[in-house]
Amino acid sequence: MKKIYSLIGTLSIAFAVNAQNAARPTNTTLQFVGKPQITGSQLANAVTTTTNVLLVPASFDDAACQSEIGFYTSGTYGNTAGTNTAGDNYMAQKYSLTTYSLNMPATVLGVQAIMEATGTGTISAEIYSDNAGTPGTLLGTSGACDISTINTNSNTAVFIFSTPVALTGTDFYVAINFVDLAAAGTGTINIAQTNTCTTNTSGAWEQFNDNSWNAYADPNNWDWTTDLGIFPYVSADFSTGIKSLSASVISLYPNPTTGVLNVNATEANSSLEVYNIIGSKVFSSALVKGNNSIDLSGLSNGSYFVKMNSNNQVITKKVVISK
Repeated sequence: MKKIYSLIGTLSIAFAVNAQNAARPTNTTLQFVGKPQITGSQLANAVTTTTNVLLVPASFDDAACQSEIGFYTSGTYGNTAGTNTAGDNYMAQKYSLTTYSLNMPATVLGVQAIMEATGTGTISAEIYSDNAGTPGTLLGTSGACDISTINTNSNTAVFIFSTPVALTGTDFYVAINFVDLAAAGTGTINIAQTNTCTTNTSGAWEQFNDNSWNAYADPNNWDWTTDLGIFPYVSADFSTGIKSLSASVISLYPNPTTGVLNVNATEANSSLEVYNIIGSKVFSSALVKGNNSIDLSGLSNGSYFVKMNSNNQVITKKVVISK
C-alpha cells in the first residue's frame, strides 16, 4: 500500500517564458493547494495480473517523491495541470510498455485520473500514439466523465472506452480533454502531480490553445520535471512469455448481462476473475470444463473486465452488467 504524506506551505520554482503566452513571467510562485485523497488501491498495485496492469508514473511509485504529490497552482495562470487562464486544451502523461516489461499487442481498457474538480460539466480521456517523441495520432476517446462525481469518488475520475483502444507502438500518451469544460465555463479541474522529483524522467505534456503539444520539461515551457496522475488500465503480455488465450478456448454470454454469465470452457483447470474499472478484483471463481453459470448479480451496474485463465494462458473481455 502506498501512503501519501502531508506537505505544508508553498514551493517555488523558476519558469521559462511559455511559448503560449509571451507575458508569462520568468519567475513566479507555484503554490501547493491540497493533497488528493488517494488510497493504496488507487495507485501502484491497484491491479497487476497476468495481462492487466494499471500503469503508474515512476515518481508516483517512488517513496522519495510521494510527499510532493498534490494539486498546484500558479499565481499568474491558476491551475497548472488543468483548466486555467492560459486556455490549455489537454494535459497528458507519456507511457512506454517497455518500462513495465510489457509487450505488444496491447490495448487500453480504461483510464483513471487523480484530480480535484469544482462546478459542473464533463471531460474525457484520449489515447495518442507516439510521433518521434511527441503525441501523434488520436487512437481512441473515452465516454464522458461528469466532474461532479470526482470529489465524492476520492478525487478519482474514471473513464471507460466502449471498445478497448489498440496501441500502435510501445510508446503512447494518455490525455485528459477538458476543451468543452473550459469553453462552457461551468467548472474547473486540477490534476494531481509531482513537483520537482528529479529522480524520475518527466512524462507530463500539455496542449496549448494553438493546438501545439509541449512537454512540461521543455525549457521554453515550464522547465519543470513533473508527472501527472493519469493512469491507463492496460491489457498486454508480460515479457515472461505468458501466452494470450484464444477466444475459442473460453467464451461467455450474454453481454451485456443482467447478472448471470454463461461461460463455456473447453479446457480443464480454468478460472475466472472480475475486476472493476479502477482495477480492484471483485469476484473470482474456478471453472469446470464445459458450461459454467456465473452469478454476478451482487455487483453494481457498470463495466467490468473479466480475466479468464486456462493452462497458463489468459484472455480478458469487457462485460457490462445492466439489471
